[in-house]
Amino acid sequence: MLALLVAEAGKSLDNAVADLREAVDFLRYYAARAAEEFDTPTVLPGPTGERNMIRMHGRGVFACISPWNFPLAIFTGQVSAALGAGNTVIAKPAEQTPLVAFRAVQLMHEAGIPGKVLHLLPRWRKCRRAADRRPTHRGRRLHRLECHRQPHPAYAG
Repeated sequence: MLALLVAEAGKSLDNAVADLREAVDFLRYYAARAAEEFDTPTVLPGPTGERNMIRMHGRGVFACISPWNFPLAIFTGQVSAALGAGNTVIAKPAEQTPLVAFRAVQLMHEAGIPGKVLHLLPRWRKCRRAADRRPTHRGRRLHRLECHRQPHPAYAG
């Protein structure tokens, strides 16, 4: 994981270690919160003697979109918080770091999170100038990038 953070995200080794440690902290924190808040209903005080309870539960499908600057820590934190709350997750990593997210999801699946509950939705873009179709605006040529989705070599096959 450290090698991926250094190679793909361009982090120094110290920053990669810090990102990994932060990811582990997120996993521990959200696991503890989920065990505490979702285990049993919380009894609320009632002013007239009635019994009021609040029960936490998952809400459905969550999309977790992570930024490029902390590709492992924030990605892992978002995903683990949503999963810990009982939701299904579609995780979309930053375009700059899809392999870090892919490895993180692989590890989560190996740890026992079902594939039906956690999905990875990476996106790669291969862009080229569309020189033959440049529109103009007030006499100036506009440059437009034309993008085509193509699978990353790690996912091909």
